[in-house]
Amino acid sequence: MVSWSLHHVNLNAHNVAESAKFFGEILGLDGGRSRDAIAGVTSNAKTGAYYFGEGTSGLHICRPDLMLALKHNMPINPSVGGHVAITVQDLDAVKRRLDAVGIVYADPGSWAIAGLRQIYVCDPSMNVIELNQIVG
Repeated sequence: MVSWSLHHVNLNAHNVAESAKFFGEILGLDGGRSRDAIAGVTSNAKTGAYYFGEGTSGLHICRPDLMLALKHNMPINPSVGGHVAITVQDLDAVKRRLDAVGIVYADPGSWAIAGLRQIYVCDPSMNVIELNQIVG
């Protein structure tokens, strides 16, 4: 069996700033910050992502990007429809099991979130699942 933990849930938002305000100010979630703020970049939160939570669990809000998979040469687009992210101890072992049974997955490496290697796969009901391993 695979040792795992829930890393984050990703929700889509047409207006990230408006959704971040709802979760932060109305529902009272604390610890929220834009992905750009984490990276030290100033930009419009409507076009980026916003993260609630610290460390290995949280809520991520992102604007769907229909071209994301095409831009990164991936067979699965994790920005459309949201996804659940699960942290595993050995991502390579999971990839070997997926390869062994012919299940397609997207492997963006670690460009989306610093300190994580990740892949995206669809479950039998076509829900996008992110599997990641903390590195570094």
